[in-house]
Amino acid sequence: MRTTWKAISSCCLLLAALALAGCASSSSDSPSSAEVAAARVNREIELGSPALVGGDTIPSRYTCDGGNAPLPLQWTSVPPGTKELALLILSLRPVRASEGRVTETVVVLWAAVGLRPTLRQITAGHPPRGAIVGRDAQGHTTYSICPPKGARQNYLLALFALPRAIAAVPGFSDETLFAELSKARVPFGQLLVNYTRA
Repeated sequence: MRTTWKAISSCCLLLAALALAGCASSSSDSPSSAEVAAARVNREIELGSPALVGGDTIPSRYTCDGGNAPLPLQWTSVPPGTKELALLILSLRPVRASEGRVTETVVVLWAAVGLRPTLRQITAGHPPRGAIVGRDAQGHTTYSICPPKGARQNYLLALFALPRAIAAVPGFSDETLFAELSKARVPFGQLLVNYTRA
């Protein structure tokens, strides 16, 4: 699922709210639902992965160089009143901007909503039961971490605790999630990881 260039500035604001900075923005002047959402996220959830031992590099088995199994995740501190969880995976791609600055564009690689609020982990290779998965730029709903060869790629995983269930269908767009995030302050957790293909 790739964000349209019209929505890139919205993703930048969302990343800023997730304590990251410096992605390339578009010239869109009107705030979208994602821009509103960026101002309303509230970091509370502790998100991590048992597969990341001694660092933040994704093991190859969880990429296209291995079995492309979804990265196992664990989390705590989901607030009371959460109706469902939503998971978003963003690819942060460096781009050289003016005056030699290196900024980042944002691509939504994978998103899932409908995760049970009592869920506390995702095991390796097993998408959560009941999850509703959005589509990528090619119309696919499959998980895949597959950066260009020879380049280090950063990824941001964000888990949101939604106060209400999203009326989403399989193959939903990223704007469906951003619209829901814009309605209330949404607790979240984040995990920044990377992978380099040989």
